[in-house]
This record gives sequence, C-alpha cells and structure tokens, in this order.
Amino acid sequence: MQGKGDQRPRRGRRRVVALGAAAAATAALALPAGAGANVPFQDINSPGPISNVYVGNELSCQAKLTQDDVFSYYPSSSRPGDCGTFLQVEGDPTVFGPDFQNHDGTATGGLPGDYEPWDPVSQTGVTGSGTASDPFSVTTRVAAGTAPNLFVRETYTYVTGARHYNVLIEVINNNPGARAVRLYHAADCYLAGSDFGYGFFVASPEAIFCSETPNNSPAGRLLGFGSSTPFNYIESFYNTVWEKTDGTNYPNTVEPDTFQDNGIGVQFNLTVPGGGSNEISSIDLSSTVDSGDVLETQITKGPKKKTKKKKATFEFAALLGGVPIANATFTCQVNSKPPVACTSPFKAKGKKGKKNTFTVQATANGETDTTPAAQQWKIKKKKKRK
Repeated sequence: MQGKGDQRPRRGRRRVVALGAAAAATAALALPAGAGANVPFQDINSPGPISNVYVGNELSCQAKLTQDDVFSYYPSSSRPGDCGTFLQVEGDPTVFGPDFQNHDGTATGGLPGDYEPWDPVSQTGVTGSGTASDPFSVTTRVAAGTAPNLFVRETYTYVTGARHYNVLIEVINNNPGARAVRLYHAADCYLAGSDFGYGFFVASPEAIFCSETPNNSPAGRLLGFGSSTPFNYIESFYNTVWEKTDGTNYPNTVEPDTFQDNGIGVQFNLTVPGGGSNEISSIDLSSTVDSGDVLETQITKGPKKKTKKKKATFEFAALLGGVPIANATFTCQVNSKPPVACTSPFKAKGKKGKKNTFTVQATANGETDTTPAAQQWKIKKKKKRK
C-alpha cells in the first residue's frame, strides 16, 4: 500500500480563460487569500456543530466540527483540503477539478493524467445570518478552461445547528449545442481525528459515507454526501477514489467491513441544454459532517422529593456522547413560569403543598437538547398548632 505523504496531481493541458478588466477586478476583490492555503477561500464560520466550512475559489472544500481539533477532510490541518467538484465533458478525456497542486498539502496524486485545474472566475464573500430563512452562503464560479463556454457555479449554504451543509452545483452551458457531462464530488475522509474508517451506503434517501464503525453499526460518526438526484458512488481506499475520478462512471461500490485510509465520491450524468445563453443543469448535494454524539442535559444534584425548604438548589451539566462539556449554555424553568437563562447551581422557588417541576435545557455547538432534564419536588406545609 502506497504511503500517503504529499502526492500532487499530474497536470494535463492548461489554458487560462481571459477575463475582462472589470470582471478580473471584481474577482480579485472577492477573493481575499486565507491563511493556511495557496488558493483563496471563504470561511463559513458559525457556532456549530459544523463550526467551519472552507470553500476554495477553485471548488475545493474543507470542514470542521466545533468539538474537533482537526479538519474533517485530509490533510487534517490544511484548508481547503482534498475535497471538491470535478467535471468531464463527453468526447474529451480531460477532467477539470480543484487546483490541488497549489494547496499547502495534498494526496491527490491518483487523479488522471488529463487533469486540468478550474479557472476561477468569481467568488462572493459570506452572506446570511445562519438561520433557516437566511442561511450562511458563499457562491463560487469557475470556467472549464479547454472546454469553451462551460462553467460551474456552486453555492454552499449552512444553517446553524445542522449536522450537514448544502451545496447547489450548477453546470452552465453557453454553447449552441447540448453538452453531456459527468459531474463528480469527492473527498478523502479524516473522520473523528483519524485517516482510517469504514464505508456505509444508504439506499433511500441515497447517500454514501465514511463511517466510524463497520457499516455504521453501532451508529457512530459519519462523513458523507447524499442527493435527491440519482448518482453513482464509491467508497474505497482514498487513492482508488481519485483513480476512478477519471471521466468514467463510479462503480457503485462500498467496502463496509474494510478498515482503511478511505475516501468517498458521488458522480452524476447530466445533459446540459444548448442555446448559447446560460443553460443550466443542477444538482443539490447534502454534505454530512456528523459527530454522531447526542447532546444531553443532566441534573446532577437536587432536593429530596419532599422538603421543608422554600427554595430548592439544582446542579446540572451538559454531556456530548456521555462526556461532560464546558461550553454549554442553559435555560431553566420552574413550573409554568417563563424560561430564563441560568447557570449551575440554580435556586428554584416552588409553591407550598404542591408538586413543583424544575426543567433545564442545554445548548452547545449550535444544537439544543430536544429532551430537557426535569425533576419534581414538594414543599411540605407547616402543621398548624392546636
């Protein structure tokens, strides 16, 4: 088995698309170079649980979970990483894809000889507030250099609290005739801080994953791609994935019981209409970066079921995958009173002679526990003297 290290893709033909002066200036302004890469990128930064989605101006990508110290795609310390979108036009062996050659690190040496980096055209800054109605968003446009009048436009979106981000990929044809293309999206997984994992395929809705456990049993961490558009797929040794991104169809194979340095990919067969004016074929991709860990709220200390004290003291904590975490915030509620922001310990004032209910709910990494912790207690009434 080949040692990984740093493997640069072989360069195929290369032609730079000439941009008009105004377009070139606009692209330059929209593409501030980020630290940690030799290609410009944008960083969708959020509270989590996916804290960062890095989008290169040449359709590469990288992601990070709030709880992880390293990135989710190889190389684990490079942004963007070995992840991105590729295109092959019927009748031409050239595969267009990210400019891995100019990344800080890469292991994409298995890509085909007729490989050509995209020509960046433009990239927006990050917009949106991270809500469902106004998600964080970045749009990038590239040109397929030696395939005239063909472009790809990608829009990445993320909603705070989600365990996936979305990618709308549009192939734009400005030629008078239709173009049949193969569109790929592939990545070298670095799941749960490890370069090794298993494979997992879901038939409906269709999705392919790198998984922490064999065939995701028991359920654990996942990293993968899914779409409502039918696709071919592969999960295998990472270099095999790059070798198969060669202008042919992915083989629809997964190795669920093989523990290996793995990668994944999805591939779509599209026919983009002709007409000469921005004819588009598009697919919507869901990219899962899921820790598999459940956020829980736990009451660690509280009053006896019956007490004479007017105020009860509660202590509580948040756990992720059963492990206490320190970055959570809490909301507390006593009986039907409005919920309030709170910290542990919390003193709750109940009603005498009745059952009282204390409820606490944790929020962390952009997620809120859907099953708050609760405890009941009763304040004894004082007996009247005869």
